[in-house]
Amino acid sequence: MENKREAIRRVAICAAAALILSAPRPSHAAASITIVNADAADRGLNDPTPVAPVGGNAGLTVGQQRFIAFSYAANIWGAALDASVGISISSSFPDLACTTTRGVLGAAGPRSVAMNLPPPARQNVWYVGALASQLAGQDVDQGNPSIQATFNAQVGTANCLPGTSWYYGLDGNTGPNQFDLADVVLHEFAHGLGFLSLAGPNGSWFPPSGQPQLPDIWEFTMLDLFAHKHWSDMTNDERSQSAIRPRQLVWDGTNARSAAPSFLVAGTPTLTVTSPPNLAREYLVGEAEFGPPLTNPGVAGILTAPLDSAGSTEGCSAFSSQLSGIVLLDRGDCTFVAKVKNAQAAGAIAVVIANIGTPTPPSPPPPMGGTDSTITIPSVLISQADGATLRSAIPQGVMVIERLLPTLRGADAQGNTMLYTPDQYAVGSSVSHTDQSALLLMDPMYNTRLFHKLDLTPYFFRDIGWRVTNPDPADLRADIALSVTGSRNFQKDTNVVCNLTVSNNGPSDARDVLVFGTAPNGVTFASSTGACSNGFPCSLGTMAAGTTRSFSVSFHVSPSYTDSDLKVTLNAAPPFYDSNTDNNAGSVTSHRGALGASGCSSTGLGEPALAAILLLAFLPRRSRSRA
Repeated sequence: MENKREAIRRVAICAAAALILSAPRPSHAAASITIVNADAADRGLNDPTPVAPVGGNAGLTVGQQRFIAFSYAANIWGAALDASVGISISSSFPDLACTTTRGVLGAAGPRSVAMNLPPPARQNVWYVGALASQLAGQDVDQGNPSIQATFNAQVGTANCLPGTSWYYGLDGNTGPNQFDLADVVLHEFAHGLGFLSLAGPNGSWFPPSGQPQLPDIWEFTMLDLFAHKHWSDMTNDERSQSAIRPRQLVWDGTNARSAAPSFLVAGTPTLTVTSPPNLAREYLVGEAEFGPPLTNPGVAGILTAPLDSAGSTEGCSAFSSQLSGIVLLDRGDCTFVAKVKNAQAAGAIAVVIANIGTPTPPSPPPPMGGTDSTITIPSVLISQADGATLRSAIPQGVMVIERLLPTLRGADAQGNTMLYTPDQYAVGSSVSHTDQSALLLMDPMYNTRLFHKLDLTPYFFRDIGWRVTNPDPADLRADIALSVTGSRNFQKDTNVVCNLTVSNNGPSDARDVLVFGTAPNGVTFASSTGACSNGFPCSLGTMAAGTTRSFSVSFHVSPSYTDSDLKVTLNAAPPFYDSNTDNNAGSVTSHRGALGASGCSSTGLGEPALAAILLLAFLPRRSRSRA
């Protein structure tokens, strides 16, 4: 073992963060993944704002619901991976880059890399810390978190995507203008586990301070279709050019290629130009989320570029004359839906919209959002450059077809999944995501069709050396119930003892049942016993359906506490969907006076009692992108 330890070269690539508390989560899944809370008091995972349970998430504060969503994602990845060495993830909610129209929802990556690992690992190749530990059979991070993950605390504020919000439910029922936190966390955790390239924007290999420039394992399955080379065989300049050739970089790992037909939809959206001959080819498009879907053979016609009644190329006003064929419009001033509806009303059979903007928007174009059940013609979005090219050729006669190609969406003709390579390099997004047309978990843009599934991602992981035992973990549900009794009276500078019983009413066994507590200012956690003796909040480990756990939790009353009454609320939750969130919480109310043995209990705390929750008693990626 000593020789192996000396042979491994491990390098930290991120400064160590201050760790507030690591909530213990001894997992009985194939991989044990621990959430390390790196937020300050009253922030992020410690936000004490009271909320009602939502979508099977039984947390009673914003911080608790976030922590449960994180634990839910960790359990899904834990069920998928076979890992002999535990993985810990430093998690927090800072303010990330954001504007009123576009923002980073989350960002994550490895905190260390290692090389010269035992076979079958490649030699002189960098591996992210979490994977390196599995290949080495020992913790190369020496007890430190191997992954750092951050999520945007600003979402929904006046300066960051106003009108939106995070959704903390675990049922996938995200409302309009909401972002499913569990989906975003699943995505970001994957980056930390190794779904990323460590090469820089200029194509240079990752060079940790004082270490040699060497490839990382991701580059050996990144195949450039134009150069016919893997990134591991390219020069820096070749890699930098490959990173900005749209849809010309694919993942040719055998596991992902074999699984792709099960996850990628048949039919790639395109705009085919058949004449004039000098422009005849396939043009990259963004699909509309409204109107009829594209088909094969599609809709064909002569491209025209009419002006609307306001004399504009944008089509935001009604057209004063009858249209025919397929209409070319410019983006701007009104919604995509309004443009297409105006063209449809004037007789157009389809619409092409050029993605105009300052600075020039990247290509491939993104999907066009919007809803309108009355739109009956198809439409696509093309790049600004392609729009200018086609507009200038209209006097010659331009014949186009909006259609689907027979290839898998997001894959090349051989079934290799495309990686995201917009023609403008996007730091944190380019080459470390699947192409946005694939509609997968690892697309760079948030989408609402994921439903907490890992889809192709575990097969990518198999290609880089992870052992994956269950690429599609089952959806688990359990009814966790809590009852609590405690001291009727309290005195200053003494402890209030709460006696808890937590039951799993099934149907699923519940991994890592979490227990939280909230108390007023001046009342702090003191100690706990039994199944909860590993700190507080605590994990009860796996509870089989039909089993119970009993234990006690004590809270210390400060000498400066002045109120005559004291209320402590306890709640328990599984790290997945709870089918009955009416019985997860209970409270103990004590009155100032002589200590007595009798107590009161409450089970199934309802919404009115939430107003008494004042403070947590512990500190423990669409134009909206994910880094």
